[in-house]
Amino acid sequence: MVVPSYRNRGFTLVEALLVVAILGIIAAIALPSFADLMDRKRVESAAVEFKSLVSFAKSESIKRNADVFILATTTGSWVIRASSAASCSAGAACDLRSMTPTQHPKITLAISTGLDGTAFSAIRMLPAFAGGVTATQTATFGKSPYQLSVQITAAGITRICVPTGQPALGGYPTC
Repeated sequence: MVVPSYRNRGFTLVEALLVVAILGIIAAIALPSFADLMDRKRVESAAVEFKSLVSFAKSESIKRNADVFILATTTGSWVIRASSAASCSAGAACDLRSMTPTQHPKITLAISTGLDGTAFSAIRMLPAFAGGVTATQTATFGKSPYQLSVQITAAGITRICVPTGQPALGGYPTC
């Protein structure tokens, strides 16, 4: 009499547990690296958005044939806005575009004294920094240990760079 042979199909419980254990070890190794990547990308995103806001202010001043202002608040919760008026409340009709910590969670901001109130003129197409300051103005976005600065020169050139002494980030040059 011939005994039918049965093929083993599927996985045993031991094999399945072994695969789950290996996946758990890989996840435990990858998660800290992923959190670090997210921090770097958050800082980069905020810096790129601010540079975009400055470009927007320049182009809006030409489009409107009027001054457009960069208004920044860093007390408490930071806010940066492009506005058609030198003093404009957040959310008012003169508030053209804004950046807030809600859009960039856990990101800190430090700005130069002449940056708040900077005007972009449609005629000159150059920034007029608040208080008559002529030195390069900087907005620095950070999430420890990473920082990126957006610099605006008196000639209107805007660039993103890593502050001196900070870890390299995204291929940006050192300030």
